[in-house]
Amino acid sequence: MKDSNHFYEMLLPELGSKATSELQFQELELFITTTMDESSRDNELEWLQAKKKSRLEWINIVNTRIIDWLQRNTLDSDI
Repeated sequence: MKDSNHFYEMLLPELGSKATSELQFQELELFITTTMDESSRDNELEWLQAKKKSRLEWINIVNTRIIDWLQRNTLDSDI
């Protein structure tokens, strides 16, 4: 049990930091639900939801900035 907790402590932050899409977060949630025991599952799912919210908000901000830049800079071009 102790070894598996250490495994999750090392693995989940790494996987969570790499996830960038809704599907990847759903797959991580499925992984947590099917492999972890019930006592530690809830904390990890809460952590994952917070990470997901933060990551998707950041992606939305970046995408909005990219779209705004493209709209401003392609109006004057010949494209």
